[in-house]
Amino acid sequence: MKRLNERAITRNFLNEMTDSRLSLGSAFIPDDAPIDGESHTPLDPDNDGYITQEDLFGHFDIDNDGIVTTDEYVDHVQYHADNPETLDYYRDDVPCSNSYNTCRSHYDNDNETLRTCITSTGATCMQSGIQALIDVLSTMKNSGMI
Repeated sequence: MKRLNERAITRNFLNEMTDSRLSLGSAFIPDDAPIDGESHTPLDPDNDGYITQEDLFGHFDIDNDGIVTTDEYVDHVQYHADNPETLDYYRDDVPCSNSYNTCRSHYDNDNETLRTCITSTGATCMQSGIQALIDVLSTMKNSGMI
């Protein structure tokens, strides 16, 4: 009778799991595992004001397996798109981030007011109307009016 080599069986199993990217199921996911693209490390973990390649890699390596897949990248970018407030710490171009996020969220979810603003002027090209609004707002901001 042939003797089973338990170490070899275990090693082969682990190699197959790693090579094939099979999943053991949700029961084996740690409780603190990031969900929906949330990173397990801050963007600048040493708070030196610089983001090194290692910092960026670690930030996008969502499952902390030493590999950044395209799915992890897309999931994490989508996470920030869905949760823009997570980037407030890095914003320095608005004086009141909460007000910015509230207003941005309002118009992201209901842009009919902006459409009405453009169409009520008689503009028939939405793209040109949007650019006109951007130009007017930029001019007002640059002149200190807003």
